[in-house]
Amino acid sequence: MSPPSAAIIPSTAVHLLPKLSYSPPLSPTHHCSSPEPCHPISRRNFAILLSSIVTHPLPSLLQPPPPAYAISFGISGPKEWLREQKKKSAKFLLAPVDASRNILQSAFLLLMKSESEFGGNNWEDVQKLLISAARDCVPQDRNSFVEFQSNTGVQIILGSSSIARKKILSEMGYQFTTMSADIDEKAIRKEKPEDLVMALAEAKADAVASKLQNIENQENDGKPTLLVAADTVVVYQGMIREKPSNKEEARQFIKGYSSGHATTVSSVVVTNLKTGFRRGEWDKVEIQFHDIPEHIIDNLIEEGNVLNVAGGLIIEHPLVLPYVKAVVGTMDSVMGLPKALTERLIKEVL
Repeated sequence: MSPPSAAIIPSTAVHLLPKLSYSPPLSPTHHCSSPEPCHPISRRNFAILLSSIVTHPLPSLLQPPPPAYAISFGISGPKEWLREQKKKSAKFLLAPVDASRNILQSAFLLLMKSESEFGGNNWEDVQKLLISAARDCVPQDRNSFVEFQSNTGVQIILGSSSIARKKILSEMGYQFTTMSADIDEKAIRKEKPEDLVMALAEAKADAVASKLQNIENQENDGKPTLLVAADTVVVYQGMIREKPSNKEEARQFIKGYSSGHATTVSSVVVTNLKTGFRRGEWDKVEIQFHDIPEHIIDNLIEEGNVLNVAGGLIIEHPLVLPYVKAVVGTMDSVMGLPKALTERLIKEVL
C-alpha cells in the first residue's frame, strides 16, 4: 500500500496569499471587517491555493536554499572545524523556515479534511497556524532571547536526556547544557493528563535543581541560570499513555493509532534558579492518522526507538510521517517541547 501524499508548502510563500475571508456554511452572518477588499474563497480552493504555491513561477521559490558551505563569516581555522561551524550557523539561520514549513503543512492537512469533519473551529485553527508560521519567520519576534543570551551570558540547563528536546532547543538557537532528572515517573499519578504532565515536569525541575545545589553549580556571579524541564503523554480514547513497557505494548499502541486519532499533552516548566521564580504551562495537539500498514509497525518495533517515547508515538519518523492525516497544533509540541510556549516562559521568569 502506497502512503498518502501531502504537499509541503514553502514558508517563503506566505506573503503571496491574498487577503481572504472564509464563510462556513453554518455561519452565514460572517462579515469581513477589514478596510481592504476581502475575497471570499472556499476551503477547497484555499487548499488548492496553498498546494499550488509549491509550483509558483517566482524564481525565489524555485531556487533551492543555499547550501551550508556557501555561508562565509571570514573565520580562519582548521578545515573540518570551520566546515562544522558553518553548518551549525546555516542550521540556525534556516530554523525559522523549517518551523514555518512544519506549521504550514499542518494547516494544509487540516484543510484537506472531509466536509463532514471540517467545522468552524477548524477554520480558526487554520488561521492560528498561519499566524504562527508568519511569526516564526520574523527574527525580532523569534530570536530576541537568543540575542539577549549572547549579550548577557545567561545560562540555560535542559533538564532532560530526550534527543528530540535537545534538537528543538538547539533549533531555537539557544546555548545550553543538559542534565537528566532521573526520577521515578511511575510514582507520580494524576487522573487528568494536564495535571500529570505538569506534576512530572515540576518533579523533574526539583530533582535537577537539587543536583545543582549539591554540586554547587549555581555560582553567585549575578547571571541567572534558567532550568527548562518538560514532559509529554499521549491520550488515546481517554486513556493516558506513557512510554511503552515492552514491544508488545508498543505494537498495541501504534495499531490503535491506525485510521484513528490521538492527542499529545506536553508541559514546560522554566525555573530561574537565581530568584526561584518558576512558570509552567501545558500545550495540546491532536493528531489524525491514515491506516498504518503492518510492515511499517513491524519495522518501528524492530528499530526500538518507539519504546523510549510517550505512547510509542514518533510522528516525525520517516516511516510514520506519510501516514499522518492531520496535525492540529505544532510538530515541536508533539515531539516534547513546544517552541512558542518555551520561549514565552523563558522570558517570563527573567
